[in-house]
Amino acid sequence: MTPKLSGPPGAAGGNYAFSYSVYVPTIDSLNPAATAGATCPGPGNTVVQCNPAGTFFTIYDIPGLVGVQLPLPANWTYSIHQTGLTPSNINGSSDSANLSNVTFMYVGPFLSGGGDRIGPFTILTTHTAVDSGGAYASQNTSDLIDSNGKSVEGAGFVEIPKAPGVTAVVPAVQPPMLILMSAALAACGLLVLRIAGR
Repeated sequence: MTPKLSGPPGAAGGNYAFSYSVYVPTIDSLNPAATAGATCPGPGNTVVQCNPAGTFFTIYDIPGLVGVQLPLPANWTYSIHQTGLTPSNINGSSDSANLSNVTFMYVGPFLSGGGDRIGPFTILTTHTAVDSGGAYASQNTSDLIDSNGKSVEGAGFVEIPKAPGVTAVVPAVQPPMLILMSAALAACGLLVLRIAGR
């Protein structure tokens, strides 16, 4: 299950609305009964009790969070936490204790993934800029024949609000790369001089 920002943030009563849709692949499903049981990946090829239980996705560390705009899609609820709900096999160490997280939980009947997007899930914030380096985690069920209804735990990047004054982190260029780049530029310069000298 993968959340995606549906479009640019819109004005919403003095705040800004970040609306998301969630993609459920055709090989997956939303099955709260399964994710409430012992269906999550354990050591080796075992399954263990899902902790936390449930079918959900969490968007982490939302600056300027005001709340969630209702209504939500049918059979979905939400909760706001300082420590986000994170599937047991996903590393949540990047979750800042200073920023709130929003979890959207599916509480309806079994729903087979159709490859469609479900939404909107709208977060209200005081910020309008977009940060493409936000994080999410999700938990749902696999419908692959050989999975036997095991839960799928996923994580990735998602666009979130960006606080003013926060600059994007520029990847550092390592010294060996600088040496290679300098050598390549020097070689290009020599080639130009050689061609010009003819």
